[in-house]
Amino acid sequence: MTRGEYLAYLRETYHMVRHTPRMLALAAAKCDDDRRCLRDWFIEQATDENNHDQFCIKDIRHMGEDPTDVLGGAPLQGEWALVCQNYFMATYGNPAGILGVASITEGLGATTAGGTADLLIARYRYSSDCVTFLRSHSDFELHNLEETKRAIDELVTGPQDVEAIIQGRRMTIIYCAQMFSDCLNHPYRAKEGIEAAALARGRDKRHGRRSCSNLRTRP
Repeated sequence: MTRGEYLAYLRETYHMVRHTPRMLALAAAKCDDDRRCLRDWFIEQATDENNHDQFCIKDIRHMGEDPTDVLGGAPLQGEWALVCQNYFMATYGNPAGILGVASITEGLGATTAGGTADLLIARYRYSSDCVTFLRSHSDFELHNLEETKRAIDELVTGPQDVEAIIQGRRMTIIYCAQMFSDCLNHPYRAKEGIEAAALARGRDKRHGRRSCSNLRTRP
């Protein structure tokens, strides 16, 4: 794993976790009074997941990079699909499907996050303050995975919920796999961003154009 690939992982993960509490809150609002227990579960999870994106920001900063530069722009294909899927289920679809999503994302954290953090420290010589997201989520997700299992066992009310959970789980496996491929294929390269901006400025000068930052807004 290169430094740029790890920074790409933090970038894509940031885009997912910063939307998670809002998505869960929307799912809670979608649950009618006959699904109070599921609504309570979403509210509890939204509270637990709030501000976890700050771990990614802290790790990026401790890697010596400016989080504004690393996190600028939209997420790539896998993360974009995962975020859009979650918002769809929370609003227009069946919110029970989010339990299927959680069974994968929480499962990944519970089974791989701690070991990955150890590997980054031991083999790649990262300091412990560069892997706070992974380290913290190895503990968070173990508890959350058990809560997700309990919710599936106790709060699913019929075959439509089961179908939604299976679909959410199936597609999340695909989207997470794509997200990891995106990180490998599109590592973060700060130098490239600087060079691209310099080339753009040079091209504008050759064509007699001014950059947007130098344009004055007319009344």
